[in-house]
Parts: sequence; structure tokens; C-alpha cells
Amino acid sequence: MRNISARALEAFLSRDCNENVITLLKLYGANIDTPIYLADGYTKQLTSLSTDDDVAHGVTSEGIDHLFVPFAVTLPTDETSGGLRCQLTIYNATRFITPLVRSLNGPPTIRIQLVLQGASSASNGEDVSAPELSIDGLELNGIGYDADSVTGILSVESYASEPFPCHTMTPSTFPGLF
Repeated sequence: MRNISARALEAFLSRDCNENVITLLKLYGANIDTPIYLADGYTKQLTSLSTDDDVAHGVTSEGIDHLFVPFAVTLPTDETSGGLRCQLTIYNATRFITPLVRSLNGPPTIRIQLVLQGASSASNGEDVSAPELSIDGLELNGIGYDADSVTGILSVESYASEPFPCHTMTPSTFPGLF
């Protein structure tokens, strides 16, 4: 079980909270040379990612700029019998994400973090809090894309099919048992 602060619970559950929950993604692995950092909200203009032609907005968390790109993580329902799989949909991704997806030679690894942004002593209007929740080691499989979005299935390596114990208990390998 993960511990979430009272501030984060209030931001999740209250309509009158002064803080927003922002989801951060880190895409790495496969043949991605430099990790890609995305956010589903923005607090400021990112001068390090902006050019004369394009202005980039996003979030800076732990000294790393996360580019604002709208995305959604769809959690599994209680009735799901196909395992615990989430769907990640990145919208309006044709200029940035689609070329990356075309060049992948395997499933990328994803880290999801939840941070708070708002008017409190821990996070002012532009800054965000330390990550309230971090889920690392997810694989993005079954990637598909069209003109509007990139979708994929987030999954964790399953150990359910691994043999346990890993050795066969025979008299020759474990004579003390017999």
C-alpha cells in the first residue's frame, strides 16, 4: 500500500481545493537515447525548450522540464478479467511523439509520477511539490497511432507464470528432503 499525504487526498477528492494534481511521464529504454519527460498540465513557459518559432509550456519537477502534451491514463475496471492493464493515450502527438514511436525497436519503459501544483507553502503557482506517488518499470506495449493520438497498453512484468520453487525437488538434487 502506498502512503499519500493529506494534501494529495484533498486535491484528489475535494472540489474546493487550491491545488491541482499533475501527472508526469518519463519515457525511456528501447532505443530512446535521451529520456522524454511529459506532463498533462502546465504551470509556466519552459524557456529551455522554447525556440523563436515554438513556445513550449510545461512543468519543472526536481529540476527536470516536463513538456506539456495532453494525455490520459485509463485505469482497469473492477470487472476486468484480462489482468491489470492500463491504457495510455497521448493526444495531439503527431509532431513530437509519432516520429519517436516509428523509430522504436522494442517497448519503452514508463515512469508515472503525481505531483501537486497550487497555492500552498509547499507549491506556489509555478512550482510543484515533490512526487506524491511514483510508479516505475511499466512497459508500453501494443503501441498504435493515428492522426490524432498515440495509444498503448501499460503493463508490468508478470511473475505468475514463473515456476516456484525454481528447482525440481528430486532425491538427487535435494537428498535431505527424502
